[in-house]
Amino acid sequence: MKNKSLIAICIILIITMLISSACVANVSTEESMLQDISYKYYKNEDEYTVMIKEQGEYVPYLVITDDYDDSETCLLLRKYLLDEYMRYGESDQFNPSYYGRSELGEYIETEFIKRFSQDMQGIILESNVEISTYDSITDLDEETEYINRKIFLLSYYELGYEYSRTKNLEGKPLEYFNSTERRIAYEEDGEKGEWWLRTPELRSNSVVMGVTVNGEGAGCGISGGSFDYELGVRPAFCLPRDTSIIEVDGLYYIEADYNSLDVMNNAEDRRELLYEDVHVPHMAKIPQKVPYECCPEGYNPRIQAALACVMEAHKDEPEYLYHAIVHSGNLADWHEVMFYINNDATNEVYFNMDYWIRKECEDGLDKYYYIFTAAEIKILAENDITCAYVGSGKGDVEKANLETAEGILEYCELYSDGYYAK
Repeated sequence: MKNKSLIAICIILIITMLISSACVANVSTEESMLQDISYKYYKNEDEYTVMIKEQGEYVPYLVITDDYDDSETCLLLRKYLLDEYMRYGESDQFNPSYYGRSELGEYIETEFIKRFSQDMQGIILESNVEISTYDSITDLDEETEYINRKIFLLSYYELGYEYSRTKNLEGKPLEYFNSTERRIAYEEDGEKGEWWLRTPELRSNSVVMGVTVNGEGAGCGISGGSFDYELGVRPAFCLPRDTSIIEVDGLYYIEADYNSLDVMNNAEDRRELLYEDVHVPHMAKIPQKVPYECCPEGYNPRIQAALACVMEAHKDEPEYLYHAIVHSGNLADWHEVMFYINNDATNEVYFNMDYWIRKECEDGLDKYYYIFTAAEIKILAENDITCAYVGSGKGDVEKANLETAEGILEYCELYSDGYYAK
């Protein structure tokens, strides 16, 4: 009887173990690192796509591999071609097909990278990119070299094209491009487009390989007649495998990049982040704006309460941007005042009013809307210019209150200093 009981217990334990194993096998692990969403043949495209912020707008990038050129890094390739087609380099330059000095290679490394947030730029890795040497292009030999680049173009062989003695072996074939369909590039509106690679045609010093709208590799002259040829551009770069990612509404984002608001490199770029419309609600029936009593200590009285609260919350982020209305009842000539501020040797910032948006007001004051850093707001306040926060209008009404730090920030976003955005 005891033996039967023991056997029954063993059977129950075995069944329990099998069920537990099955349950563990069916539990999906939450993706937390970039390598978790890198390309695998069985995945759909959205499963290996991550959204990267360019000039304030999120753009899809394909996580092509988590072991680029045996470097144990994740290679990201822009899904869509850049809006502007570009030339490879100057046609009258000697050996213009040499990638190491190409105009296009220089552009994406030094200018295109500025589209990314400061947080994003900080985690992009320097990659050892294999290219044909300067002399190999004209000497028709197989010599290659490595250059350090953060942003770069892919090569002919990385796209899996067959060996040719007129094209050096630059890099290793990427499994992702084992089908012609995946070599085809698209513009954001769905139109197909040709795009540049970094591999030169060795029998000519002015021909570089590109990809046709059908996904075929073809040599493209850098110029013809009196004009330069222009093709589409798909920048690529590498990030560490363990880069933290988050999933929001079915899309993946780099955690450090998500919700990052960084100072753009010039006023025109910064203007891209402006709200569509900002209201000056003198007569509008909205809840009370954040009262002055909520203002943290140490802030210039010209900085109104909601703006001061938000600035205090981000005081350790010097490059954070704040949407603000600026005005003064005592200054008749804004441009004269701004000239004075811009020419003050003690100021480390420069204001360009060309991009500020003038708002019509019932009180007769000239009010302007723009986005500013904390340093800019403090300088404006020191020069008797009132600075008020423009809320996004987005927030949890139930969590908004004027009693807790979290509730005040929620309130600031909803009701701000009396200004709201659309």
